[in-house]
Amino acid sequence: MNHGRQPTCLDIRLFLILFLLALVSLPSTALAHKACEKPENRLTDHDLSQWHSCRVDSDCTQTSGICGFPKAINHAHLKDQEIRNHCLGPLISCVRPPAEFEPTVAKCVERRCVLQLLELPASTQPPTQPGGPKSQ
Repeated sequence: MNHGRQPTCLDIRLFLILFLLALVSLPSTALAHKACEKPENRLTDHDLSQWHSCRVDSDCTQTSGICGFPKAINHAHLKDQEIRNHCLGPLISCVRPPAEFEPTVAKCVERRCVLQLLELPASTQPPTQPGGPKSQ
């Protein structure tokens, strides 16, 4: 309803700003939706073994899986994992991860990225229990 009032310059500008904002947000929404349609970003048994393949330790990196638990993947698929987390996170219910995890490092073992417990220096190891082996 116009109630006989003519649109002002401010009304027209406000309409144009809102219209342009709506247009600008469409491509990003469409791209995000399109990325979620890829087989690897759906809840399927899609084979993601290439995300874990490696030749040397430097191929691997530590990241978070969908539910926030640490995992090791090939660093070339880090962005893919972020997209997968974004697409699948809202669709599944996760167990709450612990506040802290054991310190781990991503390594290449038998051509697959895996997490291994980080070995602490001897100075931070707990002392041996009484009655344990004695050093000579």
